[in-house]
Amino acid sequence: MSKVSIIVNVYGIDSTVIPHLTDWAPKSRDRGWINGSGKPMANREVLESMLALYEQLAGKVKLHNEGLPLDESALF
Repeated sequence: MSKVSIIVNVYGIDSTVIPHLTDWAPKSRDRGWINGSGKPMANREVLESMLALYEQLAGKVKLHNEGLPLDESALF
């Protein structure tokens, strides 16, 4: 039996979400969830959950901060 690989494209993501998940949140985790001014990160529990889910699905999900691509074959 062959293994099928599926990538899910998610469009319309706010432009700050992608850098949060790919850069800022991992760095914050490495610093113990302390922000640049030495204080605990606001909304840490949300960021931790989002980062864990993103890292679990990173090979299966591609995030896009632009809108859906145009489908030139669509009738309307």
